[in-house]
Amino acid sequence: MNTENFIEQIKVIIYQVMNENAMFAGQFTYGTIEKANGDGTADVFIEGNTEPVRYMRCNPDVSFNTADRVIILYVNNNKKNAFVLCKRE
Repeated sequence: MNTENFIEQIKVIIYQVMNENAMFAGQFTYGTIEKANGDGTADVFIEGNTEPVRYMRCNPDVSFNTADRVIILYVNNNKKNAFVLCKRE
């Protein structure tokens, strides 16, 4: 086996492991700001949920307002560690 084939085989193995551990699963979702709390957090309705998530951390470089449609990032693909990334157009 030459070096090129060896590297390709390693890539295949890495991809399989990442795929099996849901590392390619959607890390983003959409939501709507119910209330901007003014302390760097907001109460956010995530699409598909009936109750808002209270005090979700927000990007400090963006000013969020009530009814803004937003993109939410699951940090490290963890739904309990969500962050309002930006406004959605």
